[in-house]
Amino acid sequence: MKRFTKIASIAIALSFALTSAFAQNAESEVTEEVSTETSETQEVQDAQEASADGMYTVFSQVFTGGAFKKIEINLLYEDFILVSSGADSTMLEIRTNYKEKFPVVTQDGKNLKVSQTDKKANTLQGRKCTVKLTLPQNYPPVDFILSVQDGTAALEPFAAGNIKISASTGSITLEKVKADKTISVSMGDSTFSASNMEASSVSVTGKSGTLNIAKLTVEDFSISMDKGTAAFTLTKPFKKASSLEVGNGSIVAYMPSGTVFYDTLTVGKGNYRSDFASDSKGPELKAKFGKGTITVTRQ
Repeated sequence: MKRFTKIASIAIALSFALTSAFAQNAESEVTEEVSTETSETQEVQDAQEASADGMYTVFSQVFTGGAFKKIEINLLYEDFILVSSGADSTMLEIRTNYKEKFPVVTQDGKNLKVSQTDKKANTLQGRKCTVKLTLPQNYPPVDFILSVQDGTAALEPFAAGNIKISASTGSITLEKVKADKTISVSMGDSTFSASNMEASSVSVTGKSGTLNIAKLTVEDFSISMDKGTAAFTLTKPFKKASSLEVGNGSIVAYMPSGTVFYDTLTVGKGNYRSDFASDSKGPELKAKFGKGTITVTRQ
């Protein structure tokens, strides 16, 4: 009897051991399956971080603290876009195909600044980066500064107090942009084109770039081109003393037929031609040229 009891005990212990081992093995298989599934899900999430064009959103923020008084954008090789929307808040987004060396965003009270300080950013092969700023419609006039070295910039309907733009070899496009005070543009070997641009005063200094402004509304202007070319069309007669200056380049100014002004010339070896008779009842137009040409044409 004792022997039978002992054998039964051994059988029960063996059965328990086998059951435990099977349970542990099954648990291990389930755990491994879950881990594999989690890993696969993570890989899918990682793959979806970039959009179809291979661009990542590395910065995105909505600013709800009211309007900025000053916005400054300093870029090297990046592209910049400014648009307006029906939203109530300002939004800034930076997208790039590299998750490094993108512009730095800083906010100091009512001042917003976006800067690219890493000059080695463009050494990344095939690098692309876009900075997009969205402002509410009827945004209060803000002082706006934009500097682009070798990228592009596009500004759509936008109102400001003062606008200052500089571009070395990039291209700038403005559409329906208005400044309550001044718009100043500094160009290297860059391209600047605008339509429906309005300001109290406009100043342009160019080296060897191309300037084209259609429908310019202004009280006074100063356009200076060295080896570049410039053409602009006034929507109405200018009211204050203005100037045109060219080195070896050319400037063509299209003015309404009712424009009245008197011109004073500083003559080099170039040519000056005007469709308007000089009239002292109007403001002064200073024309200075070296070997280039200045043409004032009646619309």
